[in-house]
Amino acid sequence: MNADLIHQKFNTALQLGCNFAAMRLPGTNDVHFFYASKMPRMQRVQHQATDKPLFFCSPYSASNMAYTFNADAVFYNDELIFGELPTASTNATNIWFENPTGANFLGDAAFYQNYVSQIVTNINKDKFDKVVAARCEHFSFPNAVNYAQLFADASAKYPDACIYFFSMDGVGTWLGATPEQLLTLEKGIVQTVALAGTLPTGDEHQWTDKEYDEQGMIEFFIDNIFKQNSIKNVRISEVETLE
Repeated sequence: MNADLIHQKFNTALQLGCNFAAMRLPGTNDVHFFYASKMPRMQRVQHQATDKPLFFCSPYSASNMAYTFNADAVFYNDELIFGELPTASTNATNIWFENPTGANFLGDAAFYQNYVSQIVTNINKDKFDKVVAARCEHFSFPNAVNYAQLFADASAKYPDACIYFFSMDGVGTWLGATPEQLLTLEKGIVQTVALAGTLPTGDEHQWTDKEYDEQGMIEFFIDNIFKQNSIKNVRISEVETLE
């Protein structure tokens, strides 16, 4: 992982004051960098091919809608593979974009306890099969955040995860690492993973009904989506534990 290159590309985005995204795919040391002058638009995700590189980010509540990032330039490591860099913005302030709405899910203990209680009540009424409850935790960094270094550190610490960063006008600045694979396409074969269920790390643990049920829900959902989109000859492998 070339940390100096990552810092250089992140700094270029700051100097231009443009929308920016970086992504390192699992199991590689290669990073794609996206630069765009236009504000991303929230729109329905389309399935047809496009002649321009796109970067999507979708809030949990957006269903099949996503912010569409139309890149002016894309770098694969230090190689320009599409377009050209946008011109510097007259409003460039050398800082990353902030969340304009402040819509982070923050609440005190009582709020969160009530939130979970409502979930349990609705599960008991058979309104849900599975719910993932989440909340935000607010904390302050002692110094200015170096996102380039955070991205490089995450890439080194989680080699088998997809590491992503984006800073977009009207969306904010986000960084994350996910082990979940959306799709791969190789020689006409589409592959994905129904990843669900958790086990303690360390010692060997056997799957229980809980893990099989959780993984089965995701497997059923993906299989149904494939059928809706006329994907044929679907093969489902045996379950396995990933670390």
